[in-house]
Amino acid sequence: CVYEKDTKKGTAKKYFMWIRKGNGLYNLIHETTHLVKNILEDCGVPFNKENTEMIAYLQEYWFRKLWEVMAKK
Repeated sequence: CVYEKDTKKGTAKKYFMWIRKGNGLYNLIHETTHLVKNILEDCGVPFNKENTEMIAYLQEYWFRKLWEVMAKK
């Protein structure tokens, strides 16, 4: 779950990912793509070919964080 503070409304955005035990690597790649797309679009950054480097770094970040959690189970 990722939290992003919305300073205009004083609320927080939440992003949830559901990954079942045993789904593993391929499912995490798929779901982090959705996560990155939602984060960027909510921040006003288009998910397009001009932003591929930013997309790749953000997906790598979330993939590593979530894979560490999944590997502990």
